[in-house]
Amino acid sequence: MDQGQRNTAYDVVGMRFEHDVPDLEAMKTLAQRIARVLRPGDVLGLDGPMGAGKTTFVRMMMESLGVEAGAVSSPTFVVAAEYPYLGGVAIHIDAYRLGSGAELEGTGWDDRRGEEVVVIEWAARVEEVLPAESARVWIEPTGETSRRVRFDLPESWDSREGCGALIRGDTICPVTGVPVSGENPHWPFADERARWADLYRWFSGQHVLSRRVDASGEADVGN
Repeated sequence: MDQGQRNTAYDVVGMRFEHDVPDLEAMKTLAQRIARVLRPGDVLGLDGPMGAGKTTFVRMMMESLGVEAGAVSSPTFVVAAEYPYLGGVAIHIDAYRLGSGAELEGTGWDDRRGEEVVVIEWAARVEEVLPAESARVWIEPTGETSRRVRFDLPESWDSREGCGALIRGDTICPVTGVPVSGENPHWPFADERARWADLYRWFSGQHVLSRRVDASGEADVGN
């Protein structure tokens, strides 16, 4: 699959959005983008079925933060592990063996939470103790290497540098047909020239409404 077809966001409602990722390379790009948005004090909860790739996603995020490659593994039996990185410390929690949020609180995980990034696998098992401003990620297998990744981020993250690229994802320029990174300031166009070309299509009548706009404001748009 072409690089530009990866990580295409859709159905953005507030700070809830989804990306379809076809392979590990695309997943790594997504993990790197959310790692750039994370700040000390953040709590990120990960959920998904066994084998969905939660630990792999955490490993990719941690390595992007600067944690030594290969140092991250699932802390299933120790419950929590700490990883120092340039700029702070990250806590990696695996709640799979926990029966309730009370058991998580017994680990003292939030004693320094304001100073650290906390990432929790199987977060739904300890839902009741997660802070209201937690970010949530759900990973759903859709094929051997493909995944659908759903995000629900705190609205306060909207102003953070890099959050826009995370939400937008990568796409294909509707004018040139070339891949466009979510970090491209001209997204979804390849460049300013392509943006103006698209605008010209509207002015020249090449873009038309294929049916009358109904009371809800919805209409089909065609070329």
